[in-house]
Amino acid sequence: MRKHLLLVCLVLLCSVSLVFANGSSESDGVKNMTTTFWTDSQQLEEGLVAAVNAFTTEHPEYTINVESFPGSERPEKLSLAKESNTLPSLFLTAFFTSADEVHQGAIIPVTDIINESYKGLIGEATLGTVEINGDYYEVPVYTSPQGLLYNADIFKAAGLEEYISDSPDEIICWKLSDLDTIILPALKEYFAGTNKYPMLLYAANEQNDSYLLNLLKMYDGNVFTDGMSTAGDDPNVVKALEKLKEWYDLGYTNSDVNTRLWTEGNADFRNQMCAISAGQFATYLGHVDAFNNGSAERFDIRVAAVPAIMSDGTDGGYMHTYTYGFALMNVDDDQLEIAREFLRWYSQNAQSYVINSGVPAVTAVADMLSTEQPLYKAYQDAEKYLFDFTGAAPGFVSTRAVFYPEIQNAISGNKTPQEALSDYQNNANEIIQEFMDYSVVLN
Repeated sequence: MRKHLLLVCLVLLCSVSLVFANGSSESDGVKNMTTTFWTDSQQLEEGLVAAVNAFTTEHPEYTINVESFPGSERPEKLSLAKESNTLPSLFLTAFFTSADEVHQGAIIPVTDIINESYKGLIGEATLGTVEINGDYYEVPVYTSPQGLLYNADIFKAAGLEEYISDSPDEIICWKLSDLDTIILPALKEYFAGTNKYPMLLYAANEQNDSYLLNLLKMYDGNVFTDGMSTAGDDPNVVKALEKLKEWYDLGYTNSDVNTRLWTEGNADFRNQMCAISAGQFATYLGHVDAFNNGSAERFDIRVAAVPAIMSDGTDGGYMHTYTYGFALMNVDDDQLEIAREFLRWYSQNAQSYVINSGVPAVTAVADMLSTEQPLYKAYQDAEKYLFDFTGAAPGFVSTRAVFYPEIQNAISGNKTPQEALSDYQNNANEIIQEFMDYSVVLN
């Protein structure tokens, strides 16, 4: 009888817990509130849990559940959560992957919190990456800039010492003419007679498509202008794709561009099958971890910007960055109260609870950690290379599906670069226009 009574009590307790899973209850006159935070990067889970535990220790009236899942599950989980009204109150995610949720109304502005608690703590260039139509929609936690990664040991062996940065903690930017006429030919000659190749290109699907968007800026063209695609109308974008096709035809890249996945190409670079690769800062850290744990042979890995010839004829460069941060979701007032209070708390405690897999967005945190990771300073200095690879285009994530088929057409010769980019522009703009028509932000 006693066991049966205990079982009944446990069932009732679980039922009450479920009722208040994302809500509130009253206890001794204190309003106890519960909510859920999400992150789609399991690398960030540990830091987020530590911060949440510290926050709820100070605020025992709040209960926060942290749920982590792979980024590949994001679209389905968001869709189901919106249908069932079970969205989290905070979502720690990459902004570009979730910006469409802003236009659909699932993510709401954090402009007031930025202005109240984060102004002066986060650089304007970083804040600009989470801005839509004059409002901020994410509190940046860290950035992961992407340019080129190169193997300095191979450069030395190929006689390219002058194109290696003075320090491993420096980001170099070559002249585009040197990359085109000196570096790539020398690497091809060095690799002659092997199955190795100078520079990675991949176009099997939309994985890490931002690498190609970087390369299409080589002549200072614009794939997007004012939120719409102008890829086929901009002769400098066409010229860049023509150059990529030329490099492919000359054997400066891998021969299987159209079927090569980003993950496969990244493994090639780690295994020293190519000398120049794509890579965000998190990719760089992944290679270094592989060296340290003995799963890959160590080599001198360094960072470069994508070289470019600017519109005024001068030499320059480009990089973009992924910004990861806290998005405030469109949930009930009680849950929003917890989330907002946590964001204010985090602005004062970011140095103690670093949620980091890249360059900390809070300048003081980056400065504090720059001794152990000098590249933080280099990436801050490289902000002059940054551009918004999404072009602030509504529906950008959906346009990626029509990008790679046209790159494949250009590389294979089924279409000219002009034809491929014009077709991409038309298809992308149909998608963008549909998102614009239904955007709660733009309308």
